[in-house]
Amino acid sequence: MSYERDLKRSTALGTAWPCHCGDSNPATYDACHTCQTPSWDCACQAVNCGRSTVCRRCDKARGAEDDEHQPTT
Repeated sequence: MSYERDLKRSTALGTAWPCHCGDSNPATYDACHTCQTPSWDCACQAVNCGRSTVCRRCDKARGAEDDEHQPTT
């Protein structure tokens, strides 16, 4: 697959992730196509730029537990 085709598909699905460098990336990319900054996956399934400490979709901090999937006591 090509970057352009992957990006077009991710953009149409609303899953492309923005990087701090200004480029957008397909959700399947684990690093920015342009600057190679790694991404991280949030529990809400959003892919985020590695320089971001808060999820762009749900505003949870990087590494925060997903409360919806925690067992109740």
